[in-house]
Amino acid sequence: MTSPAPTRPDHATPTDEALRRARSQLLALFGCLIGTYVASTLTLPAKALAIPFALAGVVFGILALRRVGKAGLSMLLPTAATVGMLGCLFFAGLVAAQMVFWDATVAYESCVSGALTDRALHQCSAEYNTRLGIGTP
Repeated sequence: MTSPAPTRPDHATPTDEALRRARSQLLALFGCLIGTYVASTLTLPAKALAIPFALAGVVFGILALRRVGKAGLSMLLPTAATVGMLGCLFFAGLVAAQMVFWDATVAYESCVSGALTDRALHQCSAEYNTRLGIGTP
């Protein structure tokens, strides 16, 4: 009868505490991702709330990556953390671009909120493109 090979410390199974910590960081990250998305759908100035949510998401993502790395968990969790952080940064970038063109975006959002027909929506888009300096074909 042979005895099982001794386990190496770098391949130790993760403890329940390590799993719980990594899971809590990932849940916080994806909560921030949802908050970033929801805030990005609001109108200006409330849309600016997406930026702090995104920054918090990146912080939680970095913490999650550290915890996952220390616990020696599967590669799915670091991938999920990276995708969550990229999502937060994507929505933050969209909001930041709209905040750069604050006046044009506010005018577009107020125009769209009052538009009742497709033709009115098309007119709002054409005015928005004109304000941004984008020519319409």
